[in-house]
Amino acid sequence: MTVEDATTGAARASTRADADGAWSIEPLPLPPGATTIVAVSGGRSTPLTVRLQAPRPLAPPTASAGDGVPLVVLSATGQVDVLVDGVLRRSVPARAPGFTVSLDLAGGEHRIGVRYASADGRYGAEATTRVRVLQDAPASRATASTSPAA
Repeated sequence: MTVEDATTGAARASTRADADGAWSIEPLPLPPGATTIVAVSGGRSTPLTVRLQAPRPLAPPTASAGDGVPLVVLSATGQVDVLVDGVLRRSVPARAPGFTVSLDLAGGEHRIGVRYASADGRYGAEATTRVRVLQDAPASRATASTSPAA
């Protein structure tokens, strides 16, 4: 049996069904957003759409380096990576109702990203926001918080 991208026909995975017809595959490395897949074994199955979503970061557009930058991350439970300017800065467990992470940020424009991660090194789509830290102190303590998605 092959699992294919329903739009392009590209094979995403393959496996064998057991004697009862049951089968499984490892999680697919799909791109962010929606991907429609089909299982093919003699004929095509009904298409199934998979939507990969990232945690949602919320931050003020400007912050004072002396006051810190609050970053709120709306997410479900799991492991969340926090990236600053594309570089992994923290990997933290998301706990309901929320958690806090502190980051040192210099003055200037920064891209802050968050993504779900697994213990074996796989990660999901990254959601980003931009923050401009005003240069009135040497560094800022940025705060990242998460709470369950609404």
